[in-house]
Amino acid sequence: MSMRGIRGALKRLSFLLALACVAGCHVKECLGLDDGPAGDCFDPDDPCPNDMVTDETGCTWDRCSTGDFNGNLMPCWYTEPGKEEVGYFELAGSRAQYLAYVKKADEHAYMLGQIWLYDMETGEHQPLTEEGRMCYRIKADGDRIGWLEMVEYEKGSAKPPVVDVCVKDIVTGEEWRVPNPDKLKSLMFSLSGDRVVVNERGKEYEWCEVSTTVRRDLWTYDLETRQKTILASAEYGSHIASKGEVHGDRAVYWKVRGYCGEEVINQLWMKDLVTGEEKMIAEMNKAPQAANITSDNDFQFDGKWAVAWIGINMVAYDVETGESKEVTPCNKDCRLQVDQGIVAYDRYGEDGLDQRQVYVQEIATGEKRKLTDLRPYYDSSGPKSFHNGRLMWYERRGYGITKCGVTRMPTGWTSLYFWKDIEF
Repeated sequence: MSMRGIRGALKRLSFLLALACVAGCHVKECLGLDDGPAGDCFDPDDPCPNDMVTDETGCTWDRCSTGDFNGNLMPCWYTEPGKEEVGYFELAGSRAQYLAYVKKADEHAYMLGQIWLYDMETGEHQPLTEEGRMCYRIKADGDRIGWLEMVEYEKGSAKPPVVDVCVKDIVTGEEWRVPNPDKLKSLMFSLSGDRVVVNERGKEYEWCEVSTTVRRDLWTYDLETRQKTILASAEYGSHIASKGEVHGDRAVYWKVRGYCGEEVINQLWMKDLVTGEEKMIAEMNKAPQAANITSDNDFQFDGKWAVAWIGINMVAYDVETGESKEVTPCNKDCRLQVDQGIVAYDRYGEDGLDQRQVYVQEIATGEKRKLTDLRPYYDSSGPKSFHNGRLMWYERRGYGITKCGVTRMPTGWTSLYFWKDIEF
């Protein structure tokens, strides 16, 4: 083909691709010439593959990615384009009027640093901890905010870091540090009133012939009496104490039995921290790879309902009656937040949409609503924090995987964070 013929063919191709774009979409972007998907990955069903806008609050997203917002959009004070500077958002305060977050200590710290408070009513920011402290994984209960803090760490060493649990009252300024005399790594914790439940990483034990597992002990700590008491301990050859949650004077936790066998048994237990009475709520058999419940994303407790993602289902257990209710099937991992009998979760594949959408569901009645309104192109959403009826969630608009399977991040893209008071 002559050079003239080649140029003519390219012009015709450009014209055809441009026709595939709806009004308002730039031809350069549709052709993948301006930070958009590569030309050979062009998706004719995506009207604006990379048409970014920035609003007056500094938030940037693909303007063709959604309809109206279904919550209160927070200003994008939390990031610069292409940078992650803050993380671990958590609603706090008596009215959930604050947002606690971690400001990274430096570019090499993975979401470790100083804790700050953002006042959602005034827009003011103020530090909660001193500069230089390495904090992460924030939890809150009203005016009390807790976090994990790395206090000893040897770079390049296989030795686990020493991690403490700290709690601070944002009204009185009083601060507590859960005793950690053996200098262990606190893995997770739960906070309610004067009660803290801590999951500690202990020594390694040989559980099976060919493998080992890490011992995990659960402790309770009373902020008023400053007493630390064992809640559930791992027992060699018998079971592992897994994730624990506290609400008021009740604590719930999981035991994983038969760890070395062909089938693992999960048991959900509840303990009254005043009387010491303890009872098993539920028992179920699961394959080993689905047995360990070790994350805030897959187990939470609001005082009545213990909600867990186990295997392919999300299930709520009434700790008073032992009754169980299926919340939703989970064909992939589902993140959840629970508050006052309502569970917020994200799901793939529901309503014929392939990306994550956020739903809220009243556990007792099963009534459900979809909160987000995302198009089926490169978007996702998920719940972050739920307190006093106020839910916070994130939405990503204009970011994701191209048709060719390559991660695409348009210039200026930011996550959007929303809040809304939930009622049924």
